[in-house]
Amino acid sequence: MHALVSRKIAVLGAGGWGIAIARVLAERDLRPVLWEFDPATCLRLQKTRALPEKLPGIRIPDGIDITNDLRTAVSGADAVCVVVPSHTVRSVAEKLSTLGTEIALLVNFSKGIEVSSLMRLSEVLEHELPGVYHDRVVTV
Repeated sequence: MHALVSRKIAVLGAGGWGIAIARVLAERDLRPVLWEFDPATCLRLQKTRALPEKLPGIRIPDGIDITNDLRTAVSGADAVCVVVPSHTVRSVAEKLSTLGTEIALLVNFSKGIEVSSLMRLSEVLEHELPGVYHDRVVTV
């Protein structure tokens, strides 16, 4: 089992599912960092600490950092959680592959298939991140 060194966990995807996962991680004394791809949405989440259209009445705790910078989100993280819509998994994986950042553990929370290729999302991640996938990925 991988020992958590920094306790930082990157959560890629700041929608309802990503926020819920980040909250659970924070409750377990981990340091989740939410990554939101859209700068305007990221700024709104940073200011309001809420996503009422998907999680009414739920607040994003102050201990959860929110960023629009992918490198900031994953740098030094003990694990990277992919929690983006199925149609964006490939593009996010492509961006991850260009960072040159070590990914100790990749956890796939995204569900579905890639419509254009009919590949399972785990296959998409394996294709785009071959050096990571085989021994350091978990699909939830």
